[in-house]
Amino acid sequence: DIVNQMTKFTKEDFAARFAPLEQKRETPLKIGIVSDTHGSAFAVERAMEKLNGVDALLHLGDVADDAAAMARRAPDVPCAWVRGNCDPFFAAPQELALTIGGVKILMVHGHEDGVKYDLMNLYYHALECEARVALYGHTHVSNIDRQGNVWLVNPGSAARPRMGRAPSCALLEIENGKAYPGVVLL
Repeated sequence: DIVNQMTKFTKEDFAARFAPLEQKRETPLKIGIVSDTHGSAFAVERAMEKLNGVDALLHLGDVADDAAAMARRAPDVPCAWVRGNCDPFFAAPQELALTIGGVKILMVHGHEDGVKYDLMNLYYHALECEARVALYGHTHVSNIDRQGNVWLVNPGSAARPRMGRAPSCALLEIENGKAYPGVVLL
């Protein structure tokens, strides 16, 4: 069962699943990013419909079990996830750094970096990891910001958006070692 397999994955397992995405290709890589689904099968389904055809899926926590639903729905697509503040008992990494298409990506939920207050801790965290993209959730508000040479990307919440925002996820395109993030409204 994929749920049991997922709870046993290590950071090395995730890196191995994403290794094929390092091969040279003629078209941009498309990475779907989802966060804060909070157990809503409807939100997961809606995000998966919008992200149909992506090369990889990333879930930023709350609730990380929803990543299992994503992985079941797209078994041939590499999927990675991190634990959020509502996932205290889920055996997922607190953070994950992956290199996809030559771009190092830091995945966190964001609560430990204080993203509800500002993005400086996340920015410095990304610099420490030598990441060019830092993905975070937690605020339920979509946001794309660039500080220095680092993209800070929040896909918003697919289930419970805040501040009058629509439910959303994100798409990160990677071409020739460069990242191009965008928000996708659900």
